[in-house]
Amino acid sequence: MPAAPLTSSLQDPRVLAFLLVLFGVNLLFGLGSISMAGVEQAIAWQAHIGGFLAGLLAFAAFDPIPISTGGGPNEGMDTPPRSDQS
Repeated sequence: MPAAPLTSSLQDPRVLAFLLVLFGVNLLFGLGSISMAGVEQAIAWQAHIGGFLAGLLAFAAFDPIPISTGGGPNEGMDTPPRSDQS
């Protein structure tokens, strides 16, 4: 089953809440408001956000919609349909 289109996913309040938390946490860590104990170097928060957006936009390329071959009601059956020829 293919994934829901991006436009309909962005209308789901759960998806919007996840995006808000994800971007908020990345911005907090990236802008230095919150630092991680024992980590002296900056985290590439811009790369995390960029990678997420790139994956979000490119997801359709990795989740293609199956193309119907128009085989009719017997498509995908293990045995061919019986012919009524005498």
